[in-house]
Amino acid sequence: MDEIVNIIDIVDLISDYVNLKRIGSNWMGLCPFHNDSKTSSFSVSNEKKLYHCFGCGASGSIFTFVMKIENLNFVDSVKFLASRINYILPEKISTSGQKKNDFKKIFLKINLDAAKFFFKCLKNNCKAIKYLAKRKIKVETIKDFCIGYCDNNKNLYNYLSDLKYNKDLILNSGLVSKKNNLNVFGNRIIFPIFDIYKNIIGFGARSLEKDHNIKYLNSRDSIIFKKSYILYNIDNAIKSHNNSLILVEGYFDVVSIYQSGIKNICAVLGTNLSSVHAKIIKNNFKNVILCFDFDQAGLKAIFKAIKILNNYDISTRVMLLHSVKDPDEYINKFGTRNFKEKINKSIDAIEFLFMFYLKKYDIKDSGNKIKFIREIIKVMSKLNLGDIQREVYVHKISNITDVSVDSINKEIQRDKDNNTDVSKSKKNDFNKLGLKNNETYKAEFDIINLIVKNYNIRDTLKIYLNENDFENILCKKIFKTVYLMHSEHNEINFLKIINSFETLEEQSKVANFLSSDINFLNIEKAALDILKNIKIKKIVKELRQTNDLNRIMTLTRERNFFLKMNVDSMVFGGIDSKNES
Repeated sequence: MDEIVNIIDIVDLISDYVNLKRIGSNWMGLCPFHNDSKTSSFSVSNEKKLYHCFGCGASGSIFTFVMKIENLNFVDSVKFLASRINYILPEKISTSGQKKNDFKKIFLKINLDAAKFFFKCLKNNCKAIKYLAKRKIKVETIKDFCIGYCDNNKNLYNYLSDLKYNKDLILNSGLVSKKNNLNVFGNRIIFPIFDIYKNIIGFGARSLEKDHNIKYLNSRDSIIFKKSYILYNIDNAIKSHNNSLILVEGYFDVVSIYQSGIKNICAVLGTNLSSVHAKIIKNNFKNVILCFDFDQAGLKAIFKAIKILNNYDISTRVMLLHSVKDPDEYINKFGTRNFKEKINKSIDAIEFLFMFYLKKYDIKDSGNKIKFIREIIKVMSKLNLGDIQREVYVHKISNITDVSVDSINKEIQRDKDNNTDVSKSKKNDFNKLGLKNNETYKAEFDIINLIVKNYNIRDTLKIYLNENDFENILCKKIFKTVYLMHSEHNEINFLKIINSFETLEEQSKVANFLSSDINFLNIEKAALDILKNIKIKKIVKELRQTNDLNRIMTLTRERNFFLKMNVDSMVFGGIDSKNES
């Protein structure tokens, strides 16, 4: 590692992400890890090879910077920096997860061989070739994206067996059925999914059968693939060096737009945009243009994406494509020039929300006017708007509806009061679970709920929490059970959690517990606040009970650590606030 530190200029590295200016012997700029809009509190020292922010306290070396800015673990940050200077790393990098990394390498190799096999199968299948030609996919594009075809038989299992892969590894790759060794993606066009290092981490598959119940399939989640952690074509989009990212829904949307010459294009993988995606986007792009379908599911996805991207302070616009079902159809029907015009004419995300609700409600009617105002206020309440933004939109509502600004502000306050009432009713629900209604137990209940239902929160909180941090017996046991499942299967089974309790009374309480909703607007911030609450209260309690000077000093350091902790200092599982329930 010393060679990498000595070769890489920390100022050059950080300048790729932050606009730095020399002040004295150091370089200063706006901190990329917190909302540092004016103070230029971020300092970089070439001499010390360190950075430090006087605002949020973030500091470290080139490795910690890359880990944080690129959302990488330590090993991947070393690889990232090594590739920057074409430095050849030794065969093994010391890590406690070496065995897990070995499995990752094997499954990545299986995926690579499978992709080669699918590509070869495509060449020999006239039906698949005709289908791609009908979709106007060029031969060069097929090669660029390594698009393939999968037969509906056992030939992939046999092929991988001939390559001397262990039977159990093949069956656990997610590519063949464990029951009969048949190809999982039978009779489908195959889209290999790459990470930013060009590793094939999974596959998307489009059915060629018209009567297929499931048109698209993705690889199941595994140690190398998480749907909510990856965007299709992210590797090429980053290399486009464009400040804006066009976000679409489908594989063919990406492929068609990419082959037209527009490279800054990505797709979500059959799931809604997650906080993980938002972090990836924020680290690589300044703006997002949403280009989703305008059916019911597409509109729902747009609303959710606007909310998530807004929470991460990412400038968002929406493309309006009329008379077509998706971007793939549009670009094939109207061409690249018209598509680029649509990009330029994309509208601000919140302006889009106004437009949508104005179409939904005819505000010439008094009743509809009231519904419009209440609906748009409800939407605004879920967005992270500054005072100026909020005032601008309040005046816009007033101008559109001829309702006074004062009346609209009163309605906003009424909406806040109603949300407060909902919060109070949550405490009553908490009582129904048979748990003590005090702040400590409430915090334990909330953080367990987050751990159970959010993959990325789960990984991160395990670093800071253990079962002894919980006073409530149910919370303690659920915590232990969840992390046992997580370590063995990476999946959480609610039924198994419930059945781990012996009495019907306990099982009933836990069932109610698991069925309760998560109502936090910003899940990561909520997790941080609750974690600090639990840890600091426990530390303070022990401080009051001990007279040991060394222990007091240790506890004081721990308390100060949690007091200073913020969302930016925590790496959330790689990154998703996706509910697994």
